Amino acid sequence: MTPISWCTRRLQGAYGRSKAVPNPMCVAQFVSEFLPYSQTFIYQELIHHTRYQMAAFAQKRIHHGRFLFDPVTVVTPSNALAHSIERPIYLATGMSRAFLRRFETTRFSLIHAQFGPAAIYASLYADTFNLPLICTFGGRDVGVLCQPAHKNPAYVFYRLHVPRLFERLDRFLAVSDHLAQKLVSLGAPKQKVHVFYRGVTTPSAVPTRGTPSKGGPTVLMVGRFVEKKGFEYGVAAFARAIAHGRQARLKVIGSGKQDQRYDALARQLGVRDAVSFLGEMTQKEVFDEMRRAHILVVPSVTSSCGDVEGIPNVLKEGNAHGLPAIVTRHGGLPEVVEDGNTGFVVEERDIEALAEKLSRLIENHELRCAMGAAAWQKMRWEFDFQQRNQVLERHYDDVYDAFQARLGR
Repeated sequence: MTPISWCTRRLQGAYGRSKAVPNPMCVAQFVSEFLPYSQTFIYQELIHHTRYQMAAFAQKRIHHGRFLFDPVTVVTPSNALAHSIERPIYLATGMSRAFLRRFETTRFSLIHAQFGPAAIYASLYADTFNLPLICTFGGRDVGVLCQPAHKNPAYVFYRLHVPRLFERLDRFLAVSDHLAQKLVSLGAPKQKVHVFYRGVTTPSAVPTRGTPSKGGPTVLMVGRFVEKKGFEYGVAAFARAIAHGRQARLKVIGSGKQDQRYDALARQLGVRDAVSFLGEMTQKEVFDEMRRAHILVVPSVTSSCGDVEGIPNVLKEGNAHGLPAIVTRHGGLPEVVEDGNTGFVVEERDIEALAEKLSRLIENHELRCAMGAAAWQKMRWEFDFQQRNQVLERHYDDVYDAFQARLGR
């Protein structure tokens, strides 16, 4: 018996399996933190709901000024002593007095967890208060399960609880078809697995870009500096593309452990003067850079520990801002980019192919504009937040109604 299973039995004894009919328009959303900048898409999803009231539950709250959303319930208040005692208890067992008080006072209709690890903790409250449970799987939470345990020691707790989680979940939402297939191969019931593409804010008109200045087109890469982003391949491809006198600049937005490595690589390849490392930025700042850029590169790779992308939100955001994208055949990226129409798709780690496609876009203003316009149109028709949230709310409807039917209500 796992620690969370043990606590669930004790809590069910204390709180009982409530017979009260929940409010069918109220959803408890579980996240690990509320919210890092890299998960702005969760905030956008929350604020674009029209029929459901949303409440967030998190281990801690960060970036308060950027994500103005209420209510958010955290494991402990801003009290150092309470935090030092209660947070370890929560991490080991899922128990939080603050969470229990909130669930006692609000009859939620269902729980929606963002990513597998958060769903482990959410399952305790779903069982205690007799609620259906949905989880959106985004990439790493699936990839680590496809690799030997010793390659991902930090996920031992997660792995321990996954079999029970797969039994308990009422619906699996995978952010790409690629992830959906992996979930089924790992044992998720096929009938419960659904592909759900996250939405993106799309400008009402395709952004226009004139002919670049003397410095040439601006190439953009955005994301955390981690292995799966493959930024070293993007830097190397950029260096090769401008090696024969082409004019262009590369801007890299993000931060992480590989800061110095990327800087050293740009110097080694002789392109440091043409590369700008801009650090971490807010979503507004990223969008400003997207409006000034001309090409987006997303050179993702499968990491040594099996980490994979679902569909990086930056790809859809760049497309929505009229940027043609060069991506790798990785995860759900080819599900967004139409090769030869809205951008180009190449194989992972293929620097030569990346450089060749990048050279074509650097040299051809008309091609960049045509592909950028097609990318914007695809986002507006297929990935707009309002439209995608309507789909998400229909998932809520289906799960809630099916759960109530099983209870005979």
